[in-house]
Amino acid sequence: MVSMAWKTSTSYTTRNIQQVSHKISMSDLKAGDALLAPDSHVILFDKWIDGKTFWAYEEISKGAGHYKRTVSSLKGKYHAIRYNNIQD
Repeated sequence: MVSMAWKTSTSYTTRNIQQVSHKISMSDLKAGDALLAPDSHVILFDKWIDGKTFWAYEEISKGAGHYKRTVSSLKGKYHAIRYNNIQD
């Protein structure tokens, strides 16, 4: 899902997406950034609801969708990343 959103020429996985991205601060997340749990899961960030809660796209057991997430539920497991070729 993230590779498609980023329009990369290759489909990246949680094991190699760091080849085309770099870490950023959670507070710097913008639409199109991602949250990565290395070798496990990736979430496509959509927008902030407030400083602690946000909307994101992800594929989970109940299917792909738009889900509300909290920063506290991701602490210690995920880090924020931004595509290297992002055009602001």
